[in-house]
Amino acid sequence: MLFTPLPDARVAAELFQAVTERQPFTISMDRETGALTSAPAEQGQAVIRAGSWVHVNHVPPAKIVILGHGAVVENLANLTASYGLDCEILTPDVDIVARVTGQGGTASLLKTPAATDLYQADPWTACIFYFHDHDWEAELMKQALASPAFYIGAMGSFKTHDTRKTLLSDIGVSDKDIKRMKAPIGIIPSTRDPATLALSTLTEIIETYHSRFSRTHGTIAL
Repeated sequence: MLFTPLPDARVAAELFQAVTERQPFTISMDRETGALTSAPAEQGQAVIRAGSWVHVNHVPPAKIVILGHGAVVENLANLTASYGLDCEILTPDVDIVARVTGQGGTASLLKTPAATDLYQADPWTACIFYFHDHDWEAELMKQALASPAFYIGAMGSFKTHDTRKTLLSDIGVSDKDIKRMKAPIGIIPSTRDPATLALSTLTEIIETYHSRFSRTHGTIAL
């Protein structure tokens, strides 16, 4: 492991703020003088060399937002925590909220199936729908599909998803946005076991994140 002293404490403060606010950034270092700067990230390769300068791009790690109920919600939340990613649960199940928050996790109660201010997503967020009661889905899915989340997926069969697409179209969701949704979810087809479905889902999310972001950027955690 290589440690580079920071000649200017302001750079550390800028990096900490960027990480806290989940903003991409670039660290630039002059190998000859040791000068170090940070700036909002630019598109391009993870590491760029220009003369004596080295520029390293970083993007936020994936974050997962789970909307739903049932055992698979907590299974995915536990797997996500083990993997080291932030996870937020939005559910109408008061027992799930109590158990998750009691274990130090983040969970909020959905009181209605309408769009909610509790849902927050950036371009590095994956949004997962695990509702068995599909009456809860439509407006929340419309909200998620209008967000910049890099991955939006829902469990259910192809037949279920055909019905879902009709419902979304009926409430004004465009065909382009509907096509953003991955369904059925996960890399293991037709699984009903909650633990397997959660693992299948997380694997697909991580694969999608790395294929989209890791070829051009690095990641950092402070």
